[in-house]
Amino acid sequence: MSNPDNISLTTSVSELDGVGERKARLLHRLGIDTVADLIKHLPYRWEFYAGHTPIAELPVDTIASVTGTV
Repeated sequence: MSNPDNISLTTSVSELDGVGERKARLLHRLGIDTVADLIKHLPYRWEFYAGHTPIAELPVDTIASVTGTV
C-alpha cells in the first residue's frame, strides 16, 4: 500500500496502489507516467448525466443515458 505522505507529483504511477506493470504500460501509452501527468490528464470525451430529456425529444444520433419502466 502506498503511503500518502510519500507520494509527490513526480511519483511514478507504477508506485501507486492498484497500478501494476500492465496498467502502467497502458497509462504510458496515454502519456501518463507520473502523478502530475495523471492529475493533468483530460479525457478525450466525457458524458454529462445531469438533467433529463424525454426520448422523443432527443436529436438523431445523440448519445444519451435514459431511464424507463418496463
